[in-house]
Amino acid sequence: MALENEIELIKGCRAGSDSARKQLYTLYSQRMLAVCFRYTGDMDAAHDVLHDAFIKIFTNFSFRGDSSLTTWITRVMVTQSIDYLRREKKMSRLVVHEEQLPEVPDLPDMRERRSPKSN
Repeated sequence: MALENEIELIKGCRAGSDSARKQLYTLYSQRMLAVCFRYTGDMDAAHDVLHDAFIKIFTNFSFRGDSSLTTWITRVMVTQSIDYLRREKKMSRLVVHEEQLPEVPDLPDMRERRSPKSN
């Protein structure tokens, strides 16, 4: 992409232009999907991460020009992918499979233990 076109695209995204956003998505979505897939290893998850990252980009277009636009978008995708993996790791710790539970002997019913003993 020519530098002049990239500058116009950046200005349009900052201004909230739907056509600029669409153009940005069209230009970068396939390449960024590959980035997300490299991190998540799952195509459905990669699509989710891509979607969330573009929402973040469009909601707060904070590109300052310290790097190329491609580098900045890639960094957003990588960060979003890592956040996704952290959330998944936390969720996997919460899931306990029945075979992982320790054996606990059956206890007598509480009503049986409270009933008065017969003489």
